[in-house]
Amino acid sequence: MAPPVPIIGIDPHNRSHTAVVLDDCEEVIAELRIDASHGQVDQLLAWAPPDPRRVWAVENANGLGYLLARQLTGRGETVVDVPATLAARARKLSGKSGTKSDAHDARSVAIAAAHHRSLRKVAPEDLTTVIGCWSVAGSWSPSGSGPSASSTRPSPTSPRPGRRST
Repeated sequence: MAPPVPIIGIDPHNRSHTAVVLDDCEEVIAELRIDASHGQVDQLLAWAPPDPRRVWAVENANGLGYLLARQLTGRGETVVDVPATLAARARKLSGKSGTKSDAHDARSVAIAAAHHRSLRKVAPEDLTTVIGCWSVAGSWSPSGSGPSASSTRPSPTSPRPGRRST
């Protein structure tokens, strides 16, 4: 029988992230707290179990965990998005809901991912997605004809809508 796939649960925050690896009995065998910084992914990859099958379970990968999840997928890692409500439910069922900490939250994220194999996989962002976001926002356009800040603002001398000029 093959060993289980390592699942690394991450509880992301603005200034730091806490990651844990669980054993077969869902107990923490390794824990790491890192500062949210430009080197965060290098630190996580150096610390993580060296198993190519590993899965990173990031709580709220479309919110606080967005950047970290995209950085991990950009390095070829498998990342799943664990909704905060599912992680909270796992924490309550684990019997450790009274002792809330980042490590317990990261453990709950990993447990939720282990029991819900149908979680959304985070896809790496490709260049066309990034360029599309820029052009929609008007901050960049390939033709140079996108909206600019000066073309969308009224001039100080133009009348406000709904008012007559005198």
